[in-house]
Amino acid sequence: MNCVIRTAGPEDYPRMLEIYGWYVEHTAVSFEYEVPSAEVFSERIERILERFPCLVAQENGGSVCGYAYAGAFHERAAYERCVETTIYLDPEQRRKGIGRALYDALESRLRSEGYLNMYACIGYPEKEDEYLTKDSALFHKKCGFTEIGRFHFCGYKFGRWYDMIWMEKIIGDHAAGSAWKRTDRETAVAQFMQYASEYDLSDVKVKLKVDHTFRVAEICEQIAASLNLNSPDRDRAFMMGLLHDIGRFEQLRRYHTFRDAVSVNHAQLGADLLFQDGLIRHFTQDAADDRLIETAIRCHNVFELSFGLSPRERMFCQILRDADKIDILRVNRETPMTEIYDLPEEAFLDSEISDAVFEDLMAHRNVNRVHSRTGMDFLMGHIAFVFGLVYPLSFRLVMEQGYLEEMLSAPTRNEQTAGRLKRVREEVHSFMESRVNV
Repeated sequence: MNCVIRTAGPEDYPRMLEIYGWYVEHTAVSFEYEVPSAEVFSERIERILERFPCLVAQENGGSVCGYAYAGAFHERAAYERCVETTIYLDPEQRRKGIGRALYDALESRLRSEGYLNMYACIGYPEKEDEYLTKDSALFHKKCGFTEIGRFHFCGYKFGRWYDMIWMEKIIGDHAAGSAWKRTDRETAVAQFMQYASEYDLSDVKVKLKVDHTFRVAEICEQIAASLNLNSPDRDRAFMMGLLHDIGRFEQLRRYHTFRDAVSVNHAQLGADLLFQDGLIRHFTQDAADDRLIETAIRCHNVFELSFGLSPRERMFCQILRDADKIDILRVNRETPMTEIYDLPEEAFLDSEISDAVFEDLMAHRNVNRVHSRTGMDFLMGHIAFVFGLVYPLSFRLVMEQGYLEEMLSAPTRNEQTAGRLKRVREEVHSFMESRVNV
């Protein structure tokens, strides 16, 4: 075998689909009838990469000749240490050791991440024919899998009935305990409070950020759980929420404001403190997640996420961004706007909603910060957060907490603002209803 094995990327999806499509059209190895579109196939791989490894084998200087990945064995929490594995090879590249190398690499990754059981669901003929042989079952047996169950005549393709068998391989020590290696949250929270105590906790703005931090961490975990992420991933989400605004405290000390536009980008400051100055080691000694956490923190306040993120990075960024937005809506109602924005009350009661900000809202876009000029613009910018939410639970939480409705009913003495606020309210209501009722 003369191949390189690596994590799949978007540039590989067309070739992976080409390989898979051959099995759909010419074999009963896949029980799918029609080759999925490029868009559907890409979405499948992206969803896999959010949570599990997906590896490709690439010939040196050549194209991808096979791929293998893991997926959820079952979505119930009790099964979270188990995965279902899948492998497809270019039909011209079989029996060259590529499949074994892919599976060995996949197993190694899964072991390192704490998984214990691998399962494979395999089409199996009562009698071999031109569409299905017993090769896949034999391959898995050579890789250490054992047949543990069979469903008879359950798959119908090409006018014939085929069996399906389950094969299993144990790759971890169940006697060592059922618990994942977990983040020490108690230590991380204690370290956060120790860090925050170096600032003036009697200052309403400092307290605001402490409270906001714990709320965001809690919501991050809730969203992660709603996505059926495993326990370590829920820990990662919580840690990102705990650390996402660490730069706010130093921003306030240095500049006496939370407004990035007149001080410093608080996300970049926080990430620098954590990962350049080494503050992250106060919260965790495990550096394996540093890049993922740093990426989420640096990206949590950007206008739009970069296309260069991996599916897993994007997922965690979206979890953190959703959680942050949800709690910022709470902060806007429980904390006087004069304290949040460093503006007098008249700046909200008498100000207009700028044309550019109103256009952003009507187009269901996040408000571009450069468009915000007035007090009401700042408030509208936070209302527009709902247009950037991603996950179903996020929309439900916003509706349940009720703060969005209060913001949409903000008092004003400006006639233009009153008219535009009415239209914004109608637009947001329509948008939220369409998302919550999906």
